[in-house]
Amino acid sequence: MLSEKKIKQFRRYSNSRSARHKDGTTLLDGLHLAQEVVTHAPELIQDIYHTENALTENPEINTFLSSLGTSFSPTLIASRTLKKIAPTTTPSGILTVISTPTPTRTLPDQSSCVLLLDRIADPGNMGTIIRSGVALGADAVIISPESADAWSPKVLRAAQGAHFSTTILTDFDLTDVKLLFNGPVIGAFLDSEAASLYDTNLTGKIAICVGNEGKGISAEEFSIYGDHKVYIPMQKGFESLNVAMTTGIILSERLRQKISSQ
Repeated sequence: MLSEKKIKQFRRYSNSRSARHKDGTTLLDGLHLAQEVVTHAPELIQDIYHTENALTENPEINTFLSSLGTSFSPTLIASRTLKKIAPTTTPSGILTVISTPTPTRTLPDQSSCVLLLDRIADPGNMGTIIRSGVALGADAVIISPESADAWSPKVLRAAQGAHFSTTILTDFDLTDVKLLFNGPVIGAFLDSEAASLYDTNLTGKIAICVGNEGKGISAEEFSIYGDHKVYIPMQKGFESLNVAMTTGIILSERLRQKISSQ
């Protein structure tokens, strides 16, 4: 049984960025996220909570919990309690409490593709970008200040476990990116100086920058760290795409070029 103090604490982790940062803790709702963190980052796990209904109504959750053996000790709680603490309106029946990784200022050795996120505000977009990055070959994600919280439950849910298979740098001043990464930086823009994505060589070491949903990349700051502007050709009458879709298209084109050059 969870105390009222613990319930209030978990509610803060759902809703408050400052609470998550202060305690270095966040919440994962759902079986898939639980499976991903157990597989890729078990050292982050603090607790796993589940309901009786989850065991009786979802054989996959039952099998997963049984497979944990003595490594973890899942805690049975009432459905009404889970509803109070879960970061979703309709909890899945299993909730994992994890420590957020210690902030880093280094990239993996031999990083050849890095994503730069300039003030991405929407958690769903950020999570989708992180997921696309892992799926399409990015080695790390660097996130600027004034962005959504990379470790919020909403971002984690949208990324579907991708956080645990990549390196994420948060609150990083993008004008300092050349101190970490010595490859060219391209940015997605909509101005006349930009070259077509499909005329741009993406096969080598590269950093890809995408910007805020409404304002795009800061042109002033990009002039300090950026090397090339690119745009995605579109049908007449369309000016822009969702930032997560833009990122996926650029990463997919990079992967296509790499495969074609082999």
